[in-house]
Amino acid sequence: MRVFSCFAFAIAALLPAAPACAQARAPASPTAIVEEVEPGIGAEAFDFLRPGAVLRLDPGKRIVLGYVRSCFRETITGGTVTIGTLRSEVADGTVRVECDGGRLRLTPAQASTSATVIFRDPKVGDTSLPASQLTLHGRAPLVELPRAAPLTIERLDAAEPALKIAVRAADLARGRFLDLATRGVALAPGGLYRAESGGRSVVFRVASTASPAPSPLLGRLLRL
Repeated sequence: MRVFSCFAFAIAALLPAAPACAQARAPASPTAIVEEVEPGIGAEAFDFLRPGAVLRLDPGKRIVLGYVRSCFRETITGGTVTIGTLRSEVADGTVRVECDGGRLRLTPAQASTSATVIFRDPKVGDTSLPASQLTLHGRAPLVELPRAAPLTIERLDAAEPALKIAVRAADLARGRFLDLATRGVALAPGGLYRAESGGRSVVFRVASTASPAPSPLLGRLLRL
């Protein structure tokens, strides 16, 4: 037994040390965004949540979550909520699940990228116009800005005055989100636009099926 033990020890000494998996493993990418929430739940609107995060809701307390990698939009009342990859696990509470059909256009490759939500426009359109980089499914974009800076939205496929918006730090929810729905902005369904702010720009299209009614955050998220 002593010979075997020494042999095993010698072999083990030659092998590379096992990696500290628990320490080296990168944290999971966020999979859900808080769309609406009542006070006292431990989360705020526009928070991105990672799988495994747990929220405890008192009876009657309500939260609305949108999932980045699926079409699910959950309205949860009461109970314990565990964030998953595609949807939540809810214990001792009630959940109403809706499917934001517009976001079914998210491809598997796009769904695997962090919390960035991109809806590729399948239309080639007029070759004299720049290609659309994404499609929004709401007429009032929720714009994520790197900092407070003037925002310009210009229509590219029709003659319309550019929309110029002064942005202060106090205007940004969580320091980075500007919800144009609160400004009464309603872009044209099917319109092609360019948004510019702080030296960054993105060309996007508003889905022809977009309505003026309030729509889920992820379906109208525009990141600059």
